[in-house]
Amino acid sequence: MGPIKINLPMHVSKTSILAIIAILLIVLVFILRNGDEADIKKNGVLINVKITDILFPSKGAGSFNYRCSFIYGGEQKTLISPTSLKEHGRRYVDKLCPALYSPIKNNLRVLLGPEDFEEYNIPLTDSLIEVINRINN
Repeated sequence: MGPIKINLPMHVSKTSILAIIAILLIVLVFILRNGDEADIKKNGVLINVKITDILFPSKGAGSFNYRCSFIYGGEQKTLISPTSLKEHGRRYVDKLCPALYSPIKNNLRVLLGPEDFEEYNIPLTDSLIEVINRINN
């Protein structure tokens, strides 16, 4: 049995096919990210992490990610966490901060401001407000 040959109509160009594939990949990434967000909201456990590095997006557009280190269940872990921050990200490197960790999908989300706690329906206690104020100054 030889290779399968697909005959496309003459009006479908290779550029169109590549554009369709790119759109499908973007949709897939969006679906996977939403699944990660739902996992964090459902299974997230509040922990402390140390931000060890900042990872910038390509071409400097959009928000960046943090590489974080923490211990969970007696095991040292290092995961990448997205953030909603778009500037001054270096000031958080080497700081301890609260985060939500889901052991189900091994997801992490650092919580750096009141809006992060609100997004994940975590009540801001006096001690958490103190931590947020300390890491943001």
